[in-house]
Amino acid sequence: MSSVGVADKMVEQLNAKKHPFIMCNFAPPDMVGHTGIYEAAVKAVEATDTAIGRIYEACKKNGYILMVTADHGNAEKMIAPDGGKHTAHTCNKGTNLESLAITIIAVCSNFDLNASVRKPVPPLLISAF
Repeated sequence: MSSVGVADKMVEQLNAKKHPFIMCNFAPPDMVGHTGIYEAAVKAVEATDTAIGRIYEACKKNGYILMVTADHGNAEKMIAPDGGKHTAHTCNKGTNLESLAITIIAVCSNFDLNASVRKPVPPLLISAF
């Protein structure tokens, strides 16, 4: 569940330039969000943010396009209405990365940047090829 380890492997593969498409999952914000421990969730999101930054730099260096998406929320809502811990998934349509619990990174080369921005992921990926 290491953001650093995932980023290391992604950067390695991006630098190798062997694959037209690479995808990974960052679990820490989701998994730690389920604990209900706010401080731990903040650290998990920060570590994932740093890892995504490293991957972004490798994408720029190697001519890849970076896409970031998520399938549900969690870490953006840690406190329940009664003041207790909120540990379940949310269905928020996150408008910023802070609200995304699972961050999935998909990168591909030769992609039309104008084809992106808030579209369903499968057709977007198919259009990249």
